[in-house]
Amino acid sequence: MGRGGTTASGGATGSGGSGSGGAAGGTGGSLPWLKVVGNQIQVETTGQQVILRGVSIEGLGQQSKDTKYNINGVIDLIANKNDTGGSSPGWYPVLLRLPVDSANASSEINSLLKPAVDYATKKGLYVIIDLHYVDNPYNNVQTVNSFWTTVAPMFKDYANVFYEPFNESSVQDSWATYKPTMQAWVNLIRGFAPKNLIFAGSPSWDQAMGDAASNPLTGGNIVYVVHMYYHHWITSWNKAQVEACAKVNPVVMTEWGYNNSASETETDPDISATYGKPMLQWLEALGGSWTAWCASNSWLPRMFGDNWTLLVGPREEGGFVKDWLYTNRNVKSPIVF
Repeated sequence: MGRGGTTASGGATGSGGSGSGGAAGGTGGSLPWLKVVGNQIQVETTGQQVILRGVSIEGLGQQSKDTKYNINGVIDLIANKNDTGGSSPGWYPVLLRLPVDSANASSEINSLLKPAVDYATKKGLYVIIDLHYVDNPYNNVQTVNSFWTTVAPMFKDYANVFYEPFNESSVQDSWATYKPTMQAWVNLIRGFAPKNLIFAGSPSWDQAMGDAASNPLTGGNIVYVVHMYYHHWITSWNKAQVEACAKVNPVVMTEWGYNNSASETETDPDISATYGKPMLQWLEALGGSWTAWCASNSWLPRMFGDNWTLLVGPREEGGFVKDWLYTNRNVKSPIVF
């Protein structure tokens, strides 16, 4: 995903879970630790399989400057169980993705990230800390190392915090080539935080994850990241990558979305029906978790209009995401609503 209101244009293209009820949930610090067992995310104490559903907000730096909602304000907005926008009576996310601006990462840790994580924890949310690079990973090793050397130990005792070491690699190479770099970041994080889930990306804007099935990372509690926008969804190669990985490892889609804006290339008149619904049904049938991009009024594809009114309709994801979160709030959820 690009920043500043543009949808990711990258992505290599090569040649609904069932069950209901939640684990012993709660709010804030009482959220249960999760673990990876085979290709599932499970509650550590009970072994219950879970699917995590939620949203990503825009970059912390930009959100903190919004004239209507600061970071805490937008968290309140998307966790409001009495918001009647759309057709559901409120928001029911379990998972919140917090993108840290790669250009200002070190300066945002204490001023923006730590307060945001603590606030989301009080709101009873699981949190992804996303170091939001869209770049060549091999050119950024030292700055990424520096970030996680500070951040990994900071949240090692937070059962609800997950680490996404590098948002998107813009290099179209193989998993075998990228793996040593990602493995080194996993090793670094594991040296400080032995239990937190790590959401590991793959090459080509997180679309080349298939070979992780036979050549996985080590370190435990690894979940593999995919980003799948409409143009990826309609390409069989991209879906095959996810399906191959998901047979062996748990997967999480930390970015997907659509919006009726001039920058969107798809022309389908009902994208919710032809992409949103079937894609989530497919992903959840694989046991996949997700955060929709983006709970923003400026970063595209966006869920809110300029005045922070929820965008609804067959070509808008805002109302669709909100309704899906409500309808599936207790389906394989680690939280009982």
